[in-house]
Amino acid sequence: MSSTAAGLGHGAAEIDLFTLERDGYRVQGVSEAFAALLGRPARELNGTRLPELVFSEDRAELTDQLDTILSSDPAISQCRFVQSNGQALYVEWVARPDSQPERWRVAGTDTADLVKLLAERRDLKTRLDLAVGQTIVAMWDLEIAADHFRWEPQAADILRITPDQLPVSSEKLVLTVHPDDRDALRHALARLREEGTADIGVRVGHDHTLRHLSLRGRVLVQNSAHQPARAVGLLLDITTEKALEEQLLRMSVSDGLTGIRNRRRLGQALPGCSAASPRAARGQSRGAC
Repeated sequence: MSSTAAGLGHGAAEIDLFTLERDGYRVQGVSEAFAALLGRPARELNGTRLPELVFSEDRAELTDQLDTILSSDPAISQCRFVQSNGQALYVEWVARPDSQPERWRVAGTDTADLVKLLAERRDLKTRLDLAVGQTIVAMWDLEIAADHFRWEPQAADILRITPDQLPVSSEKLVLTVHPDDRDALRHALARLREEGTADIGVRVGHDHTLRHLSLRGRVLVQNSAHQPARAVGLLLDITTEKALEEQLLRMSVSDGLTGIRNRRRLGQALPGCSAASPRAARGQSRGAC
């Protein structure tokens, strides 16, 4: 459990959680979204002391810090809430003074899904980069309402641009890919906003510098109106993977030594040849290619 006091702006993606009273540090007005995350009815949570909702290992530290946390405006902290299945829900939250004295409105800025996903992505990225000896994966973060992208610095290497050229908007990202892939990328980004996920392959460069990339991501945070607010994902260089796929395809339909089409490829071609032959059209029994 950790806490800091910082000037977090209201523009950050947030989800209302509950109102916190100084008297006993009890929570009231628990939101349905937060109750659903914990897997418990909101009516059960209302009136509960905040320390009782977190993991036992975090309670003493949170209790010791609450007075200090609530002396800041806004106040930011992070702790592990206990879900009904006993699992941990990591939530970073910000508390701001409510209109009523000695009460604070608490909103979450990150959820367990985001923490877990980021950890998995960092682990995957590190293992992939070590395996191939070069940077092939970079994480991105999109504030949807503002249409603002943030990238890990190594994304510039993958896109073959300088760090100051990293696209900060959807359309600028679209303009970095091959012209033939731009409309498809626009549609994929629209699906991300509408359906919550995106997974698309695009190309960058031209001719001998052409490379294949994969853009994958999903929405992880919604605003108070239940609209997508924040998405995270990966940009992967899959050029080597594409080359291997093409090589395997060639090997599956042709002789590796001579390059001549093998029996499997011939079997695939014969039905089409037979159907197209004049004899087949006349209903004769012997067709030839």
